Amino acid sequence: MIIKKTVLAVSALLSSITYANIVVEASSDNPTPVVVETGGKVNFDRTIKNTGSSPVEIRYYDNLIFPNGQLYSRSKPKNLTLEANGVFEQTRPVINVPDKFPAGDYQYVFSAYNKSTGEITSASFQFNKKFSDSDYSNCNEILINGLSRGNGVYTIKPQDASQPYQVYCDMESNGGGWTLVGVKHKTNTNVQVEELISESSEANVLSDEKWGHFKHSTQELLVKIDDSASAILDMAVLNNANCVPLASSLSENVLAWAETEGCTGAGQDYSFLGSNLFVVSVYDYSNTRFIIERSDRGWGGVSNNRNKPYNNTGTIMKIYVR
Repeated sequence: MIIKKTVLAVSALLSSITYANIVVEASSDNPTPVVVETGGKVNFDRTIKNTGSSPVEIRYYDNLIFPNGQLYSRSKPKNLTLEANGVFEQTRPVINVPDKFPAGDYQYVFSAYNKSTGEITSASFQFNKKFSDSDYSNCNEILINGLSRGNGVYTIKPQDASQPYQVYCDMESNGGGWTLVGVKHKTNTNVQVEELISESSEANVLSDEKWGHFKHSTQELLVKIDDSASAILDMAVLNNANCVPLASSLSENVLAWAETEGCTGAGQDYSFLGSNLFVVSVYDYSNTRFIIERSDRGWGGVSNNRNKPYNNTGTIMKIYVR
């Protein structure tokens, strides 16, 4: 099966209706087809009928709508001449669903374009690709259960999520099992996304809903600043910071803020995580320590001050949880 991304609007595709002389039908052999986690096949039938009294020139094609709403072309359009009351029928063609396809609900759409009138008639059916017998909520559960394939994209289903979705997992740094939740840039506006599947996605953070799946269910937060400095922070401490508890939105500039006395930002008694004043930064001077452990380089701002618990020289901050 050839899969090609197309820019055709899904809403326009699905709004097609049956016109007077053309009838399009598509149905799966199983009324509720389900493909297992490792992949499989969906058998179906499809038909185009010309109910009119004259021949008609048709171009037919089919598409697959993925769980994230993206539309993909399965094959090149083909031309067909249907005589009056003619029928074009294909029984038991197959949709091959490889294991790399994400879990969730798919929609198959079969369409016929009438060359004379410009009208498009479509029919569709749905099928589901299972996630797994055991739903893994994050990258660490995948690692613990021996299913790691190294760094890359995985499918997870947190307990509160209605559908599985894809995430990027770092399975190597600091013991592995890290789920990427944000890539913050010191000046670019953060853009919320429903799936964050690449470490190179500058200024993209998980949507508030998706971030909510991890904010109180994970124990550690890993920050990497320009890939030169890193630290593991305590999620419980971040969530209970006295000035600004861990933000409910990763779009916020200040993600967490604690101070030993007051919340003024003055003096050297504060701990801070976020992006503000054109920097991404981590400070950890307060009695409420955010940092559990940190790398031995990239801290203190200059080379002779590496023991100081801050970094404010970075451009990009990658954020993971475990």
